[in-house]
Formats: sequence, C-alpha cells, structure tokens
Amino acid sequence: MIKADPGYVATYAATGSRKRGFSKEIAAWDDDGHPMVVNHKGLVRAESISGYESVIHDGSPLPFAFIPGNGWMVEHEDGKREPLVAWAVCTYGGGDSMFVLPMFTEEYEAWRSGGGTWTGAKMGGDPDPVRVVPEKPGDRA
Repeated sequence: MIKADPGYVATYAATGSRKRGFSKEIAAWDDDGHPMVVNHKGLVRAESISGYESVIHDGSPLPFAFIPGNGWMVEHEDGKREPLVAWAVCTYGGGDSMFVLPMFTEEYEAWRSGGGTWTGAKMGGDPDPVRVVPEKPGDRA
C-alpha cells in the first residue's frame, strides 16, 4: 500500500436514490495500483462503492504554508483597497510546482454592540483580478 499524494479524487455518478454525483479523496493506492478511499467500512477500493466512474486530479489549490501579509494591500479594479492577511503557498496535489495566492478578508456584516462596532468577515479570494501593492504608496517600485 502506498499513501496517495493530495489532490487525487475518485468520482461517483448519481445512482438510484442518490440524485447527485460526488467525489472522495484517494487515501492510498493498493499494491495492484487500485485507488483506495475511506468510507464507513474503513479503507476500501474506490470501485467497491456504487457509481464509481474514474480518478481525477482535483484542480483546487492546496495551501501548505502561510506567509504574513504585513505592509501589503489588495487593490481591486474598482479602486477599493483592503489589507492583505497572508500569502498562501499552494500546490496542486503535492507536485514540484508551487505558487502563492493573496489571502484577504471580505466583510459581510457589521453591527454595534457594547460601545463598539463589530464586523464579521470571511477569508476570501476574488474571481476578478486584484493587484497586491505596498501599504504606503511611496513604497511602490
């Protein structure tokens, strides 16, 4: 048995009572090269679960380290700026290539309580292009 690198998933089609397909992360490869996944019975061959279709490499970035974003801002196309929280160092499935993504917060609510203003935020990304710039305009190269 060989531990699987992150990023590989087994895909399953909708069947009978299941109206939607789903995927399961490949946990290991057996000695014959078959993908193994975890279900309620433990580690099993992926094809033993009904609806099995194939193994694919999931295209979602997998962060494995974070670098503080101190002193940098994210600038949107509309000119809005917000602090860069961190750089997420990522890979696609543990391969040799790595890249970084800017991480910033997206405010989704604000309220007053206890003499202060509180905001709720979530970590976000933006499907639209963003620029990462120094916090102080004079620091631009």
